[in-house]
Amino acid sequence: EQVPFALGDSAAFLYRGSANSVRVAGDHSRWSPQPLSRVGQSDAWMRVYAFPEAARLDYKLVVDGDWMLDPENPHQQWSGFGPNSELRMPAWVFPAETVRDPDVPVGALTSNQTLVSSHLSYGVRYRVYTPANYDALADLPTIYVTDGHEYADDRLGAFRIVLDNLIAEGRAEPAVVVFIDPRVNGQNLRQEQYVQNPDFAAFVADELVPVIDAAYRTRTDRDSRAILGTSLGGLFSAYLALLHPDTSGKLAIQSPAFWAS
Repeated sequence: EQVPFALGDSAAFLYRGSANSVRVAGDHSRWSPQPLSRVGQSDAWMRVYAFPEAARLDYKLVVDGDWMLDPENPHQQWSGFGPNSELRMPAWVFPAETVRDPDVPVGALTSNQTLVSSHLSYGVRYRVYTPANYDALADLPTIYVTDGHEYADDRLGAFRIVLDNLIAEGRAEPAVVVFIDPRVNGQNLRQEQYVQNPDFAAFVADELVPVIDAAYRTRTDRDSRAILGTSLGGLFSAYLALLHPDTSGKLAIQSPAFWAS
């Protein structure tokens, strides 16, 4: 009752059904499909890998050229491109901080707001998280988050759940979080916005930050602001700090795509 079958540091990707070819693509193969072998003359297919015992990997099966979720695996992980099947190696521990505790007070999240930028000549959407009991709080730090539509999604970044949990445990200071959405008129402009774009950096530093500070109970010194991003967003965090050092004194750079610089 475990597909893929994992034991120690070994994992067997398995498929059963009529097919001419079965392949598997995932994090382990840089999403390049690798063939499974037919077991004898049966309709069973298998490929065995060795992985770290605490690994967790996304993957999909490719059956006769069709990409699909693993029909025998109930575990899925959402990404910016939709759901993938999930391989959980035996020593992997589910991140409890991403699970909402019904006893933990929940912060609020606004609907989409739009700020028309003179630097970019188009409107940028964002949503703002305020911590539980916000009306009784003041002088809050601020976190600006690129790819905000994904970080704010409980299936993806689960940022709000994590922060609610950390605040309730006393491990994090209550904060205002600004989730910046790179999608404009149905197009995701993160490649254009995040790779050394001085206009997008000026939008954040000169337009968005003043609007947030005017509307919310925030501290306005640089050391009370953080910029968070992953991949190209991590690259942008570093770029913003270099171009506008007075805006943000803290950087959260996750898996930065410095190769794109």
